[in-house]
Amino acid sequence: MSNFTHKKYENFLPNQVAGVLKSLTNTLLTGHQDASTVWTSPDGIERTFLPPDVLSAFKNSNNSGKWHPWYTNFSWDEKLNEHKSSPKLVLCHNLKNTMPGRWCENEIIQAVEEKCPGYTPLLCQIFVWTEGSYIFWHDDSARGRDGAVTIYLNQKWNQFDGGQLCYHPKNKPKTAENMVTVTPAWNTAVFLESGTMHRTTPVIGDKVRTSIQIWLKKKKKILG
Repeated sequence: MSNFTHKKYENFLPNQVAGVLKSLTNTLLTGHQDASTVWTSPDGIERTFLPPDVLSAFKNSNNSGKWHPWYTNFSWDEKLNEHKSSPKLVLCHNLKNTMPGRWCENEIIQAVEEKCPGYTPLLCQIFVWTEGSYIFWHDDSARGRDGAVTIYLNQKWNQFDGGQLCYHPKNKPKTAENMVTVTPAWNTAVFLESGTMHRTTPVIGDKVRTSIQIWLKKKKKILG
């Protein structure tokens, strides 16, 4: 079982899977289905990676212009939005809503169970953070939720773009000196155990911050 409360990972997913997730996000935002049939590898070459059956089902699915599989942070608990009357927009999408998303979710489950022993995903989502959006201090406490992993999908992002994750490790006093700050980087992930106080800083400028949010539950112990 897991014996850690927080952890940062580089290259959390196979790069092809992270690429498909980024392309799927572009498809959902633009309505162009072809956007998620390819991913751009680090050498700048566009490659098709989806398995043939998934690719075929995706191309033959309903017209993408009819897809509106997003909900927003306006449905979140009020305490998560400091400006309750008019929070800056965050788009949220459940991966189960599309065939490529379900394929990616299976890949995510394998990565989580390998790298976060003792945990398994409850729900996998795409989050798109627009200019000025952020989330206030909270600890992710919810029934049946034991932790979370966030995977970042922006290929070019630095501290001047905002959108940084800040958290207080559970096993240390909540002081400014102990606060950890993570700048989103391509395919980097952070695991936080439920009860860990954290927030994000506002996104700056006209970029959008894209991430995969994975809610976790602890696996049941098998008694011998």
